[in-house]
Amino acid sequence: MPHLVPEGGAAVIEFHVRGTPAPGGSKTAVAVRRGNGSIVMKGNRPVLRYIDDGKGNKKWREDVEHYARRAYTGAPLVGPLRLVVEFRMPRPAKHFVGGRKDGELRAAFVGIEHAQKPDTTKLLRSTEDALSGIVWVDDAQVVEQYATKRWANHGELVGARIRITKVERGTKAS
Repeated sequence: MPHLVPEGGAAVIEFHVRGTPAPGGSKTAVAVRRGNGSIVMKGNRPVLRYIDDGKGNKKWREDVEHYARRAYTGAPLVGPLRLVVEFRMPRPAKHFVGGRKDGELRAAFVGIEHAQKPDTTKLLRSTEDALSGIVWVDDAQVVEQYATKRWANHGELVGARIRITKVERGTKAS
């Protein structure tokens, strides 16, 4: 797959990530303390560190970074960007006749949506954070985004399809 694919004059990066999508939890600010318990200050403000409470987040971010680096080797993009992500979640064994190894879905689970945790917004957050410094400078550059979340169907890989397009100035979103 080419690193950049032209699309009506705009650069496109498209790749698949294999792995189990994980949410990017909430970030909590904690003051940095010295060994004696006093708070480290910079000027009149405490020095803070941020803790991400996303469970399983580290492995997912590593997966996203790995596949992003394989798909795109250029300098991080600058300017406004459009992000489209399709998350494919692993199905539990109860969805299958005879368990996962058989592969045949029970009729009750065909076509149902993944309408449960983790929520799409938090999946998107962890994915965007993982792409910072690789595909783009900062995830604040994403001015348009579209994300879906569904169960992986038989034969599909669990993970995400990611597509990033430069937003040309003076054009409307399509």
